[in-house]
Amino acid sequence: EVIAAVESVSADAPVSSATAAAAYKAHSAAGNAAAAEEWLDRALQLASDNSTLHRNKGVIHQRRGEWPQATACFEQAVALRPGVAAYRGSLATALFHTARYADAVEQYRAGLAIDPAQRAWWLRLARSLIHLNELNDAADAYAKALSLKDDHPTRSARDELLRQIRSGSRAASSAYYDAVFADSPKYNQHGESSEYAPIWQRIVEALRAGGTQRILDLGCGPGQFAEFLAAQLPAVEYTGVDFSGVAVSRGRQRCPRFLFERRELPIADFSGLPPFDTVICTEVLEHVERDREILAALPQGARIVASVPNFDAFGHLRLFRGTDEVRERYGALIEGLQVEGIVLSAQNTLWLMHGTRSAAPLAAEESSAPALGSIDLGACAVDAVLWTDGTRYTQDFLPLFGLPFVTVAESVGLEEPHVALRHDVDWSIENAYAMALVERQLGVRSSYYLLHPDAGITQKNYFGRVEDEQLVLDPKLFDWAARLLDLGHEVGLHNDLITLALATRRQPGEFLEQIVEAFTRRGMPLVGSVAHGSRKCREHGYMNYQIFEELQQVHVAVDYQDSTELFDRFHEPQVEVDGHVVPKFKLRMADYGLRYEANFVPWEIYISDSSARWSMWHRTDLQRLEKFAPREEMKAAAATLLQRKQPRSGVQCLVHACHWSVLSHANAHSVAAVRKHLKQRLGEARTRSMVERLHAFDNVVVARTDDRFQVYDQEYGTKPQLYKLTSTVSRFIDEFVERIEEFPCGVLEVGCGQGDLLATVVQRLQAKAGGRTIDALGVDGSPGAILTCCGRYPSLHWAADSLEHFLVTHDDIALDDAGRPRRYDLVLDKTGAIFIDSYEAACAYFARIDALMRPGARYVYIASRHYYDEVLSKKNYADWPRDWLAIAAATWTPEALHDDVAPALRGYLKRVFRKGAGNADTHHLGGLGATV
Repeated sequence: EVIAAVESVSADAPVSSATAAAAYKAHSAAGNAAAAEEWLDRALQLASDNSTLHRNKGVIHQRRGEWPQATACFEQAVALRPGVAAYRGSLATALFHTARYADAVEQYRAGLAIDPAQRAWWLRLARSLIHLNELNDAADAYAKALSLKDDHPTRSARDELLRQIRSGSRAASSAYYDAVFADSPKYNQHGESSEYAPIWQRIVEALRAGGTQRILDLGCGPGQFAEFLAAQLPAVEYTGVDFSGVAVSRGRQRCPRFLFERRELPIADFSGLPPFDTVICTEVLEHVERDREILAALPQGARIVASVPNFDAFGHLRLFRGTDEVRERYGALIEGLQVEGIVLSAQNTLWLMHGTRSAAPLAAEESSAPALGSIDLGACAVDAVLWTDGTRYTQDFLPLFGLPFVTVAESVGLEEPHVALRHDVDWSIENAYAMALVERQLGVRSSYYLLHPDAGITQKNYFGRVEDEQLVLDPKLFDWAARLLDLGHEVGLHNDLITLALATRRQPGEFLEQIVEAFTRRGMPLVGSVAHGSRKCREHGYMNYQIFEELQQVHVAVDYQDSTELFDRFHEPQVEVDGHVVPKFKLRMADYGLRYEANFVPWEIYISDSSARWSMWHRTDLQRLEKFAPREEMKAAAATLLQRKQPRSGVQCLVHACHWSVLSHANAHSVAAVRKHLKQRLGEARTRSMVERLHAFDNVVVARTDDRFQVYDQEYGTKPQLYKLTSTVSRFIDEFVERIEEFPCGVLEVGCGQGDLLATVVQRLQAKAGGRTIDALGVDGSPGAILTCCGRYPSLHWAADSLEHFLVTHDDIALDDAGRPRRYDLVLDKTGAIFIDSYEAACAYFARIDALMRPGARYVYIASRHYYDEVLSKKNYADWPRDWLAIAAATWTPEALHDDVAPALRGYLKRVFRKGAGNADTHHLGGLGATV
């Protein structure tokens, strides 16, 4: 009936947006999808400012899996009504499905700030954070979801994520799957009732058509597929393997006549398993870091039937958005690969793969002894990753050189081009050993320098401990050293002996003799050392290599050239701290069996990751990359340096293993630094997105920002009402407006926040003047704040910019309807200029504000008394000749005092200042009484 009524109306007269919307709803209810969308499009043409219509259009795109189009629609809805939580959640979901995880996090957090009871959003927020490697925040999101409803899948996911944080591995553990298979109803139902039954039915059809007789099921789970298969192909022989003990046990209970074994993947030796002609691998490869190795281990000619998803879930390390991505990853390993989509739901599809194992090996297996620098080194070893920029040791760093790698001892006197690979083991011997194992798999040899405690900064470490001014060596130290030597590497001493001697009031030679003798006695003589750059060195102006007589004529002191006092101390013949003197250059390296100090083994090019950032030297020329710079910058800089200089002899590389391997990610300092940086990057991305969205608004005169306002972007982006006008401020506005004698044409608010003060003042002025137009402009450094202003108060003008930049560029960007620079009769400042933190900048601010004010205009300043007296006056203005209000009083004439009469530090300061009167035809404000 509704449809018929709308059609009759539309045939006789123009259709209104309400009519079109009603037709859309009616056709939707009737199941007429195409007609419904046509009417929705008509409604949007007639009412493009209707946020609900934009959201409905986004839902249509979402149902079809058209996520980019859905994202655009949801963004329009959020821009129009940023305070609606449902719009934020819909936008976040669309962003998640387009892999824009940082933006999704922003929107989920904004939506949850409005409606924190949306459990599904907490769960999807956790997944988004996992994709951004913000694992601790993801665990917090899971905890929020559990507080709303405590269910087993969420608790298992949270617990497994905490385990991953501790271990550094992103692959889910067998313990996690044991718990899931034991307790989840999804895995306890019969195979024929499983949500995966559609793809299993297709697999059975393929097996039946291919005459399969013997199956090996890799990652068989708790036997649901086996149960489904037994009913369809009762004569087939089946072997299932899984690394979950619970899965294997459940499989045996479900299908007693089938064989189930507990094994890790990939399987290196199939001899202990029954013969097979077909391998099944469903919903496994996306969970495994070494997925291609599972397929590569299969015998040539084996038939493969496998599946991977297009959707994200806990435990998935990857997903495949289309068949091309599946072919790209597995096509070389599966001959005659065919891929088809099996739809599980409107959003979830499984890609079913058919083919046979080809003769092609993994890339690293193409040659038994490949040359370094010419292959994908990461394919044959577990990689290590630098925590500050994500550089992969075997995939990004080592292949840069294409030169033989040698120990530093072997580098001494070596004239041919080579790389001397050096590791200063500052705190984690476990990390060093992990990296040594990686290098061994690649045939790379390097030098590991072991660092003793210094009795000041470090009292105890893997090397030993300092007790009663004695160095006690840890017996396990020699076990670690022997392991490194057995792998073909060199072990040396990381020398911090001057620091240790100063702390214990002894001499470096006593400790050096003890250490060298202990290693020699165990058949591990030390032939090299390298000085440690302790921060104590910088405090007192020495380098630890200055204990050696052979280095007396070396005058490097690069670290101290920027400090005259330390540079002078560096050249003194001794170090003295608290009356204890340590002479320099008193020990001969040869007397201790040492043949070199690594810092002075000749090199042409030197590359270092000290302080977890890259430094590259060519003789005296230095290039340094910022910490957290993208790894592509390191690769490009190193490749350019090596290609341009073409080293004729040695390249020395210092790599701190403790910055790279898995354990470094569990180090509290590293995790804190990475989390801080990722949050900063997330904030930058959020701010960029906000600035881009502001360009779509006609009432925005400028959209830019800087890093100072990121914290406000976060606050304004997640809190629909950050600050409210108090009753005392509202009363002041009412009385202030009531006393105005002439109508102000221009109003400016500096630091407008979410725009409530400016909008209230304009509303009161227009009400008094019968609705006359006011040229009102609000400026704030936070794009997040201005986005809120644009949505709430579209009739006013807004600027996202720092006050300093805005005031300098004002006359070029803030123009009235006639194209002239705006001028103002009223300037509002509710502590909006707090980022101006120097006296000179404050004076410049007032001078520029004065230039923008018409004669007779007023400057109104409002501030919390507590904030002004206890924070601003004691912090921002403490060293200024005059505070903020005093500068205002020196710039204009104080006209009225409206401070709240309240106990000390309560209420508000409310001051009015007037610019001197000018020519008579200028709009101005009338006089106010002395008090309100």
